[in-house]
Amino acid sequence: MDLSKFKPFTMVTGKSFMTISKSGVSFSQAAVVELGKPEYVIILFDSADKKMAIKVARKDEENATAFFKKAKKSNLNVRWNNSLLKDKIESMMDWNIENHSYRVEGSYDSDSKAMIFDLALAKVTLTKKAD
Repeated sequence: MDLSKFKPFTMVTGKSFMTISKSGVSFSQAAVVELGKPEYVIILFDSADKKMAIKVARKDEENATAFFKKAKKSNLNVRWNNSLLKDKIESMMDWNIENHSYRVEGSYDSDSKAMIFDLALAKVTLTKKAD
């Protein structure tokens, strides 16, 4: 049987989500896999509707940002510790990422090859403070 039209399926547990905290913006393994493990993405904001999206991109596209490092195949996690990105999200949402972390489920749009996060639906958790 010819299997040339078949594509491999990577199984991961959990849902596609993004976490925002003082240590960075991270994406679940499921989100990375659902996006197709892209090396580059473009970060998009819809400030009016309080949404953020990451769209699959090529390295040479304007505003392309490094995302998944294919050399580290065993680690499907992605974390950005970019102050500008954290500040943008924190100010747009009026959040306090020093004391809280925020988890937002993503919705994949196959037409635009983007994962969309409705930040208004974030679940808030208190970050432990050092004694």
